[in-house]
Amino acid sequence: MKKILLFELLFYFLITPPLYSQNFNLNFQHLTTEDGLSQNSVYCITQDSLGFMWVGTQNGLNRYDGQHFKIFKHEDSVNSLTSGAIRCLYSDHHNHLWIGTDGGGLDMLDLVSEKFTHYIHDSLNPNSVSSNKLLCLMGDHEGKIWIGTNGGGLNIFDPSTKQFKCYVLDPKNAHARANYVKCFCKDKNKTVWIGTLGGGLYSFDLLNKNFTYHPYKATDPNGAHHGWVQALFEDDSGVLWTGGLGGGLDSYNKETGIFTCYSKSFEDSTSQNENLINCIFQDDKKLFWLGSLGAGLSLFNEKTGKVHWYNSNENDNYSISDNYITCIFTNHSKSQLWIGTYNAGINIVNLNCENFFTFNYSSTDKYSLPDESIVCFGQDKKKNILIGTEEGSLISLNKYTGSFINYTKDPAVASVLQGLQINSIQEIRDDDLMVATRGKGLIFFDPLSKKIKSYLPAPFDLTLSEDNDIANAYEDNQGTIWISIGLKGIKTFDYITGKFSRYHNDSSSLKIFNNSDVSHFYENAEGLLCFDDQSGVYTYNWETDELINLFPQHTEQFSHQLLFLSGHSEDSHRILWIGGYTKGLIGLPKEGKKNFLISKEDGLPGDYVHDVIADKNGNLWVETNAGLCRIITDSLYASYQENAYTSFPSNKNFIQVFNIKNGCPGNEITGASLMDSDGWIYFVYEKGLMMFDPNSFPISFHPSPIILSDFKIFGKDYASDTSISYKRQIDLNYQQNFVSFNFASLDYISPERYQYAYKLDGLDKNWNFCGNRTFANYTNLNPGNYTLHVIGTNHDGVWNIDGATEHIFIFPPFWRTWWFYTLCLILFCGMLYGIYYYRLQQILKLQHVRNKIASDLHDDIGSTLSSIVIYSELANEEVKDKSKKASSLLETINENSRTTIEAMSDIVWAINPKNDRFENILQRMRTFASGILEAKNIDLKFDASPSLPGLKLSMEKRKNLYLVFKEAVNNIAKYSSSKTCTIKLWLEGKILNIKIEDDGIGFDLNDYAAGNGLVSMKRRSEEMKGDLNIQSIKGKGTTIHLSCSAT
Repeated sequence: MKKILLFELLFYFLITPPLYSQNFNLNFQHLTTEDGLSQNSVYCITQDSLGFMWVGTQNGLNRYDGQHFKIFKHEDSVNSLTSGAIRCLYSDHHNHLWIGTDGGGLDMLDLVSEKFTHYIHDSLNPNSVSSNKLLCLMGDHEGKIWIGTNGGGLNIFDPSTKQFKCYVLDPKNAHARANYVKCFCKDKNKTVWIGTLGGGLYSFDLLNKNFTYHPYKATDPNGAHHGWVQALFEDDSGVLWTGGLGGGLDSYNKETGIFTCYSKSFEDSTSQNENLINCIFQDDKKLFWLGSLGAGLSLFNEKTGKVHWYNSNENDNYSISDNYITCIFTNHSKSQLWIGTYNAGINIVNLNCENFFTFNYSSTDKYSLPDESIVCFGQDKKKNILIGTEEGSLISLNKYTGSFINYTKDPAVASVLQGLQINSIQEIRDDDLMVATRGKGLIFFDPLSKKIKSYLPAPFDLTLSEDNDIANAYEDNQGTIWISIGLKGIKTFDYITGKFSRYHNDSSSLKIFNNSDVSHFYENAEGLLCFDDQSGVYTYNWETDELINLFPQHTEQFSHQLLFLSGHSEDSHRILWIGGYTKGLIGLPKEGKKNFLISKEDGLPGDYVHDVIADKNGNLWVETNAGLCRIITDSLYASYQENAYTSFPSNKNFIQVFNIKNGCPGNEITGASLMDSDGWIYFVYEKGLMMFDPNSFPISFHPSPIILSDFKIFGKDYASDTSISYKRQIDLNYQQNFVSFNFASLDYISPERYQYAYKLDGLDKNWNFCGNRTFANYTNLNPGNYTLHVIGTNHDGVWNIDGATEHIFIFPPFWRTWWFYTLCLILFCGMLYGIYYYRLQQILKLQHVRNKIASDLHDDIGSTLSSIVIYSELANEEVKDKSKKASSLLETINENSRTTIEAMSDIVWAINPKNDRFENILQRMRTFASGILEAKNIDLKFDASPSLPGLKLSMEKRKNLYLVFKEAVNNIAKYSSSKTCTIKLWLEGKILNIKIEDDGIGFDLNDYAAGNGLVSMKRRSEEMKGDLNIQSIKGKGTTIHLSCSAT
């Protein structure tokens, strides 16, 4: 038997191709004008230091951030491209993008300011670029730019001096084909190799500044490239690879000068242009990716000499879009190839695709998958993968060689299995394969002897009855074979006797499955038999007959979520995971812990879960109707929430999705699944079988750069001398308060999976999680300082918590600035001071007038009246004895003069500013009252409140108050015949009160004579807006009370 096995393994390795030859199914993503690309003829691609992808086309330069294109075109403006036809790009370390054009010379775009600098050929300037038609660009360690021209030879540009140095490869003939420099390559010895269009291969000595021609000496004379070297590449071993027109791919031995031609490796191509190699790239696996002019993209393995071609197929949306390849570029992470085409835009291929091994059915390929209708998987002890199909094919796959054995091709096997659906396969004792079929019961097959035998649960039914439909068969560790038969429940099979029997009796707990469709037999870590039907997931202890439904306590909770169950699996945390055909994945922890519900809202690619497998790392691989995903259980459990059933927000990073866009061979992952003894996982997808090692998909914990890609004000681009991606401070005026930002995660792998969040400090209190949306709007921002923070994830959901930051200052209007407030305060204070100064001047002016009037009255009129009094007295002395009549007249003159002097004295006193203080009024009142009353022998009681001396009254009010007082005291002195007079002055709030009382004879208020005096007093009281109250009773005295405002 061992000899047979050894011969069979040797036979496999000799007659079948190696496994890698099956690993060629790549899905190409396309970017065209429909996605915003300026033009579909793409000639060059590069990536700058921030992570932006730059694409040169026949009509414009494009910057791509994974979501949007920003286009730079040739316009009638100094700050634009000199030509829209771009042939080559180079991004240096100084944030400069160098652009080689076809007819416009060399342009340099400052990525910070987005300003162009132009370098154009000038026939009068020998230090200018030698031609305006450029073919290739390269930078060196000194910062100089190497330029290959279309007919102008080699140019080296020194940015520090702004001068070009031109080197002609063939000095004898300036128009020779050698001066059409198509490509550069700088090797490890710092020698620059130059490929020309028709002039062959040259090397350039940097020290001596001379060229060496390397003629084509090939091991295969039929492989000559005719001097057309389109591409150059040096591998890690120092071998120089050349791609040419006609000669295809060559390697060049620098020591021997011999070319090795690989044109024979490309003869399997159906195209006539397989040897028109236009570009070369070698990936980390040392495989060469070659772009041709007409034959599409090829993958070349130097060790085996094998080539696989990728050609455009109009019936396949994920094939390469054009067979004319113009350039191949890998991004900074080396995770993708960006492929430019002549007329179909950009093609992007995820290099992780190489980790998925696929086997597809082809009627014309004898090495392909024999039958695509796969229903189930198994594994034998030799680690071969067993495959059962809907059409009855029993297949063995050697995963190490990629070879298949279709046992059904044997007539004896075909006579039993042909046309039957195989529902399960398991290798049991004696290396036999136990096969559960639909219609012919249980079949045992010996792969070596090819013996096959069928056992029917209903042997007397010659038709394919349902009783012979075995949905699943499983041999446990005790050797018991469990089978499920349609809706007939669970039975066991005795391998020795070949008999089927009901395992349970009427008292057994398994009797509830008599009418159930049971599936998915397996044993858990505790050795218990596990299976499921539509009512739940069960464990069964055959020794104790204990049956436990793991799902009923959750049935009510999830009954509205699930129509019926699909696959299930238990992970290393002893959590049972169940797939639901309608609402995602359910996790049932043991020991009464809370459960999990993961759905499309949480990041699953689809809610229709076909199956779930826990790999050896404890992570879950979930096949859905919309793609495959891996759930990182450590991250999931860290995100666990303490509630009845846990759903996770979309910003969690525990789900990694694989679909066509990021490398998975297909989106519809259906049906059977398996994890073999080595940990490899097998799934069925729409085109056949796929297998992979979970360890070949490491999680990228490297966060993607988050950048601001655009900034708009009221929907229009923000005009600035610095690109928003480099700008850290934005200053706006108060009218520019409607702003929008665009941001991006520059990862480029499955951009639809990125998650973003943003927050504007100064306005937002919390983060705004916006899912896959790449913009944020803010309206009606008030003047002030703000800081925008944007964070995002990479394709594996890892957050870049540093993200991008932008400081924003919105200037207030001038009337809301501190200097305007200060100016207003100064103006207001100045105005107040002006008013104060004006009023002060008016008061001083009035005081001056009052002083002058008082002085004039006192000096002029007062002295005149005094003179009259004196002269009248002298005249009276002279005539009093001579004429009584004259004497009487003189006395009248004297008296009137004295009265006038007294009245004048009161006026002078009233208008004199020195007497404005109430203290002077009190003093004058007291002096006047005591003088006139004491002459009449009337006792005076004068009482003034202590708060009165500081009071100030206006001149007019002071005058009227004094005159009312004087009139009242005069009346008491003249008419009251009183013995006592009481005068009292006090304040009640802001009301000044004066009360004058006597104990004289009183008078009748209606008396005419008395009334004339009262009229004068009331008039003055009204002028003061005061209240005058006079009370008098004959024989009991008089009381006069005056109250007025003290202000």
